[in-house]
Order: sequence, then structure tokens, then C-alpha cells
Amino acid sequence: MADKNLFEKLDKIYEVEQLQEMSMERHDAVSRCIDLGKLFIEHFDKIYKEPTSNPVNHWIQEMQNWFNSITKITLKPYTRKLDRTKINDWFLTAGSSPEEYFDTEHEIESYDTFCNYLLISNSVHDALTQTKLIK
Repeated sequence: MADKNLFEKLDKIYEVEQLQEMSMERHDAVSRCIDLGKLFIEHFDKIYKEPTSNPVNHWIQEMQNWFNSITKITLKPYTRKLDRTKINDWFLTAGSSPEEYFDTEHEIESYDTFCNYLLISNSVHDALTQTKLIK
């Protein structure tokens, strides 16, 4: 029983340390979200334009990693995670709007649909599938 309690305590300590590591001042969080958001949008654009390309699975995995990274950010001093509005405004649109990044109205609409599915499922692959960009 003592070992179980020790492991539970270590898990809690590790959890708190992780939260503190990902806690950021607002301006740092915005900057990180925008930087990763630009990469995220570039990968979406590649998938949109070349959905059967060999590196699609790699791009999806990178997008998922960036998204996961953003969802772990907490804002100092309250250690509140980013809400959906901040994730959308800072990360998914990289502080701008989709019109700045995409060439066609159809791609803009596809990205908007993809983002809605992503915020529900938290899965890039599932959101791309729901958007019918990949099978």
C-alpha cells in the first residue's frame, strides 16, 4: 500500500511540475500560438493541395503534436488552460484570418470546417476525415 501512495504522490508532483513548465505569460502564449499556428496552417494547406502525397501522415502527426502542445498551455498566474476562443484566435488562425493564408474560398471554408471538427474531437486526423480531405 505504501508503494501505491508513493506513486500517486510522485504522479501529482510530476503533474504540478508539468503545469508550471507550461504556464506562460499571456504575451509568450500568444507568440507561441501564432508561431505554431503558422506552421499548422501551412501543413493544412499542403494536405488540402496534395491529400494523397506520401508525407501526409507525417504532416498530420506534426499538426497533432502542435495542437496538443497548445492545449497544454496555461496562462499565469491562474494556470488556466487556453479556452477555445483563444485557441481559435491565437493558434488556428495564427492571430490573423484564414483569408491571409489560403488562395480560394473553398479552402477557407474547408479550413473553417476542419477547425470546428478539431475543436470538438481534438484529433487532426478525425477532423480531416470529417472534412473529407482524407479517407
